[in-house]
Amino acid sequence: RIVRLRCPSVQDVVPSLLLRGPLQLAAQVVDQALFAASAASWLNRQPPVDMAIAHLSVGALVLSSLYRRWTHTLLYVSHSARRFSPDEGAVGRLAVLLENGVFRRVKRGCVSTDAARRAIQEAVPDARVEVVPTNQSETDLFVPVGGRAALQRYGIHPHAVVVLDVARLRKTKGLHVLVRAVADSPGLRQARYLIVGPDEEFGRGGRAESLYLQRVRQEIAQAGLDQVFVFAGAVPVEELRQL
Repeated sequence: RIVRLRCPSVQDVVPSLLLRGPLQLAAQVVDQALFAASAASWLNRQPPVDMAIAHLSVGALVLSSLYRRWTHTLLYVSHSARRFSPDEGAVGRLAVLLENGVFRRVKRGCVSTDAARRAIQEAVPDARVEVVPTNQSETDLFVPVGGRAALQRYGIHPHAVVVLDVARLRKTKGLHVLVRAVADSPGLRQARYLIVGPDEEFGRGGRAESLYLQRVRQEIAQAGLDQVFVFAGAVPVEELRQL
């Protein structure tokens, strides 16, 4: 059964042009908390569930703190890239502290790498964390359909070693971590990194390119990686299949 829950949202009533910087972050935090409270209210009126999955730390913290009935069924999927970024600043450190609180409460947490699991368990020794590699895909949909010729549209040789990254281009996805790893490892420069996805303000009427993406592009240029990283922007599913 698919249920669509609606709840009040700061970003629905305040013009996007007014939500910049700290105000945008505050609006996102409030919206996460409102939605989590709405979801928990709905769940409390339903028969017991086997598992509830949360992907945002504020939402998971609200669910696990205010509605303890669901703690033993709550699974949290972590945004772990921020733990490996030395320049996250006060906001990043606060986000990590919030996430540590989530791991103390939920039934189990999931991360995509063993490095992330070790980092979390160093901070929260009793955290129950599982590594679930994020290499799953819809095999019926994403099968080779056009060979590698589609890469030429992005100036990439068909026989090049290509790393394809498909995600929203926001800090929590860790694109800057990948750039720094390639910059520090000469062997990784032999591949081409095709980055597919909209930036974090896509669909909100914001700037065409976020400040985060501007900083990533600057790091790429400073490291001399302009020919290594290729940005495709948002790509339709059919074209994505060809890649």
